[in-house]
Amino acid sequence: MLIPMKKLNQFLQSIYLLLFKSSKKFKQKDKLFNICDKMQAAKDVLLCFPSEPNAASFALSTARELQAAFQSWHITVCVAETANAPGLRNATIILRTEKDVSIYGLPKKAFSKNLFQSRFDIVIDLDLDYDFTNLALVINSEADLQIGYFAHEREDFYNFLLRQKTSASPEQAGQMLVNTLKSL
Repeated sequence: MLIPMKKLNQFLQSIYLLLFKSSKKFKQKDKLFNICDKMQAAKDVLLCFPSEPNAASFALSTARELQAAFQSWHITVCVAETANAPGLRNATIILRTEKDVSIYGLPKKAFSKNLFQSRFDIVIDLDLDYDFTNLALVINSEADLQIGYFAHEREDFYNFLLRQKTSASPEQAGQMLVNTLKSL
């Protein structure tokens, strides 16, 4: 009996997450901190864009609003080549190709090493849907503040999750994220 590749990938991804949860790196993470202090002290921010091309426009408008609201941030955008690289002023764009990700969805070492040459204070996953590659990037970032939209798979790894209304459009979800962060 053959196991479909998607099921095999999901199984291997769940093993990766279990291994990470049992690692020393995960157990040593600060569980409590002042989020306002982290937001005010942030200088370098990584935005992980959705892999789906139709979700990239919402992420781009959210990124522009974040850039306008937090002008002291240096923003780096990690975007899949299929999602069209955004046009953000004064931002560093890192293009993620198919060659940069294993068949299981893990970012390859060379790509991760290039992306994380410098340390990020905040990582924001702008994908409304769960994406294993973005989750792996967030985990590997070692950022103090890891922000994303609620998904059960993200609960143990992000320290700030926003739950959007099911009736909310992607643009409304992006506006909620920006307004929430501005309120801090």
